[in-house]
Amino acid sequence: MAKQPNENKDTPNVNLLKIQQELEELAKEVLAMEGKGFFAKLGLGKKTREVTAATGTDILEIAFLRGDKEINKLVSQLSGDPQNQAIRMQMVGRALQMEGRPQLEVARALLIHSCLPFYWGEVTGPAVQMLLRTFKLYLERILQIHKEKMMAIQSNVLKGVNLSGIEVNEDDMEDSGVGNRAGMMMEIKICEGLLEKINEASTTLQNKMGVSLSKYELDLALGKGGGGGMFGSEGSDINVEQVQGIVTTKIMHSIDMIKLIPMMNSAGLSLAEKMKEIEDKIPYPWVMIGRLNQQMVRYHIMRMEAGDDQARPFVAPAFNAAVVAYRRSMKTVSQSMPKKQDLPALAEFANLTYYGYINRQIMRLDKEGLKKLLQAGKDAADAAMTVDESYAPMQARLLRACNSMGMGLSEGETQE
Repeated sequence: MAKQPNENKDTPNVNLLKIQQELEELAKEVLAMEGKGFFAKLGLGKKTREVTAATGTDILEIAFLRGDKEINKLVSQLSGDPQNQAIRMQMVGRALQMEGRPQLEVARALLIHSCLPFYWGEVTGPAVQMLLRTFKLYLERILQIHKEKMMAIQSNVLKGVNLSGIEVNEDDMEDSGVGNRAGMMMEIKICEGLLEKINEASTTLQNKMGVSLSKYELDLALGKGGGGGMFGSEGSDINVEQVQGIVTTKIMHSIDMIKLIPMMNSAGLSLAEKMKEIEDKIPYPWVMIGRLNQQMVRYHIMRMEAGDDQARPFVAPAFNAAVVAYRRSMKTVSQSMPKKQDLPALAEFANLTYYGYINRQIMRLDKEGLKKLLQAGKDAADAAMTVDESYAPMQARLLRACNSMGMGLSEGETQE
């Protein structure tokens, strides 16, 4: 099992893989409640009632939300049906209506609730939109706290110097838990990088707002569910292969909507694993795993560029995981007689090998290993070219990369 990245203790607010671990545990807690009675879900009968994001009872620990009748009603409903994404989103939406600029701890709690349903397979365009909104709110709150704190530090140094009319009251300043200037600067840079990811994800979402996926559909495609729902009424004949094809497409779109958000990586990988269970003889499950691991490569590199040297050891393992996934996808396509539907696997693997070549020092690739990788990438590019000539520039880039390594190849040629 790969070593779990241990993110920098100086950046506690943006250690997103720690948030991911928290989400994984909460999802297990929610799924363990399936089939239990209402009072058991609430933890009643025990000495103390459980306060947990699994049932939304953590929200009632927030002072300005505790007295709201609508919030209390939604928490009560969620406690009885913790897998219900719609109720959870209503609760988050109501909290945002009441407090447009919440404290950091509150923003984090709302972010957790926005992320959680994805971990058991509930995905909709509006839910992704809410996730991006709460994530952006959380990051902007971190930025605001750090910039105010740094302004206060500067203010103390500069005494009475005019700072463009900015008034800083240190008594009202929220504590971010970051005790040094270097940590604050790292968090600022990481937040700015993540905000760019949110903008990119928002652009992707525009064309996928109608996408939806449910745990029910996943269970049905995996042979765990009954009839009904969008696939027919109780007792009706269901074309299982058709259902599986529809759900496979939905999973692909769902992963593409969330893949840019680091703490959703595990949820995406879980969906890809279910895709493999549904159909393991097509390249797409491995392509999606490759895409998710590529995003983790970019996340760790972004942290490095923000000054976090502790992220460096985790770049190569994430890259290797992406390579393994794409190599597995290559086993499901014919490179001698490729089809149009094979292009994502072929092209993405070819591009990944070139990315590894450009960043070979960070990826810790030795010369012989890199040569083998480039050869495999070039073979994939050659195959893609036989289907679509628009891949000629990619083929040419890989050919130049191969020859820069002394491989002496021409188009379509393989090194013995």
